[in-house]
Amino acid sequence: MPVAQLLGGFIRKEIELAACMGIQCYERAGELASMYVEQGFTTLKTKAGSDAQEDFDMVRGVRDAVGDKLKLRIDPNRAYSPQQAAELAKRLEQYDLEYFEQPIPAEPLSDAKWLREQTSVPIALNESVVGPDTVSQIFLADAASHILPDTHIAGGILPCVKIGHLCEAANVPCIMHCGHDLGPKTAAMLHIAAACPAYSLANDCTYYGLVDDILQEPFVIRNGRMKVPTTPGLGIEGDIEKLEHYSIA
Repeated sequence: MPVAQLLGGFIRKEIELAACMGIQCYERAGELASMYVEQGFTTLKTKAGSDAQEDFDMVRGVRDAVGDKLKLRIDPNRAYSPQQAAELAKRLEQYDLEYFEQPIPAEPLSDAKWLREQTSVPIALNESVVGPDTVSQIFLADAASHILPDTHIAGGILPCVKIGHLCEAANVPCIMHCGHDLGPKTAAMLHIAAACPAYSLANDCTYYGLVDDILQEPFVIRNGRMKVPTTPGLGIEGDIEKLEHYSIA
């Protein structure tokens, strides 16, 4: 049986994906945003955190180029102090971010709660999310509006499913995080999102940027979406020649 069926059944046959891009200047951010719209994506996540003004200009570049055609998220990866994050968030309120992902250190959670009180921009947590127990702590602290787990941090598929169940009960959206994933980890993300109601938003994805994969049949993205495999297990087969070709001695 497919993993999604074992997890309770398919509630989605296709998974919406968020295109992810690195830090860009104003002009380049607009160019890439326009390209993602043409490719059919409806959500864009950008890296951030090198400089607050740079982040602001990048967001402005996206909005000036494509308006509200893309939902927009930015992720500074813990680069800012709570005060710096609050100042930037207030400046970004006019640009209708879907969320501001982990702009501050993972601990203490009281800082994330404080940040939420300073701005109308939703605050998402990723590095603060390890396993289901940490998500419970986040909810108790009222520290996030969105949760982003990752299979290799949480410990695999089942912990991410449990996190999804906690988010569903708390009515908090859950988004699968990615890290330049190859086919097997991408397949795990697809099955988790296919079976869990809380994973209702576009999930992070950089798969479109790969020039090759280690699968016999790489996944295909159409209009910013990827079909969930319906064959047994993860629904993938590794290519032995590619595994040998790309292996690191």
